[in-house]
Amino acid sequence: MGTLGRFVLSAGVAAGALAGCGSFQGAVAPNAAPQTTVQLGASSFAGEKFTSTYVSAACLLTPAGPLLRYTATGSATGPLPGTFSASGSVLNDALLKTFSFDETFEVQSGTQTFAGKVKQSHGVIAFGGCRKAAKNDAFKAQRVTYSVDGSRGKSSIDYAKVQLQERFY
Repeated sequence: MGTLGRFVLSAGVAAGALAGCGSFQGAVAPNAAPQTTVQLGASSFAGEKFTSTYVSAACLLTPAGPLLRYTATGSATGPLPGTFSASGSVLNDALLKTFSFDETFEVQSGTQTFAGKVKQSHGVIAFGGCRKAAKNDAFKAQRVTYSVDGSRGKSSIDYAKVQLQERFY
């Protein structure tokens, strides 16, 4: 191969190597990790446990009956370790003689966020109502349905003395 052939071949290899270098990219912090929201089914939460480090609650007497509203934050352990935040309410509806319960939650595990809902389905709820000392308000919800990205599982919740524990199975 002559000198001209080697020059053309070298120019072609150099052009190919530089093809991706035409755009400017700003500096990236060395430890920056992008925040992502991951879609997982409810079965991925089996074995997950929430334990509160902080619960804020208000128990109100409404025309329908006692209503407890709460928000909680704390640690998440299990297949998605990290932190969680949750908010929900439980209502002892004296008129309908039923209990209703619902909760939304988010789990922050590493750089990923997982969100879901817990709602009374065919579960069992025990709620004694509002008492004068809010720290004594308590409820338990067993075998309530939770959903993540449309798929479903079961959960048990124990709220007492400004502590919240929730287990997914």
